[in-house]
Amino acid sequence: DNLQTLGMDAEKAGLLADAAWSQEIAEGEQVIQQGDEKADYLYVVASGSFDCFITDNAAETDEAMLPTCLGTRTGEPGRRSVKNLQPILPPVPYPKRSQKVGSVAPGGCFGELALMYSVPRAATVQATMNSKVWVIDRSRFKRAFLTASDSLTDAYAELLEGVAIF
Repeated sequence: DNLQTLGMDAEKAGLLADAAWSQEIAEGEQVIQQGDEKADYLYVVASGSFDCFITDNAAETDEAMLPTCLGTRTGEPGRRSVKNLQPILPPVPYPKRSQKVGSVAPGGCFGELALMYSVPRAATVQATMNSKVWVIDRSRFKRAFLTASDSLTDAYAELLEGVAIF
């Protein structure tokens, strides 16, 4: 059903399904990691369930560290500096804030946005139980998607040819 919302009719979705291979995913396994730039696959859920999470980006940078030093502030307001830093603990990263933004059940798919737009993965997707997915690679997906777009364009052109212009 999700593939049809992307502009693919049942025939094109069937061609895409013929090019897919199955893969077993264990409970708790992350299939997609948010921010991953190597986005080469689309996943269609055959059985099981997946949750989608978005993590606060600021929490993932190396510079995002909790203050763990004491010091003495000197200078005027606006021009203050810190002297005599005394480490009290090793640097600790801010806790990552991960928010569940959705779930994917059998018949649903995920990973299509990164394939369509060549962007990093928008969310982390993790299996909530032992699951099975159908995997489709980038080249087969694009080929089927472009073919589906061509069919839709042809249908619009045919419709417009039947419209009388006065």
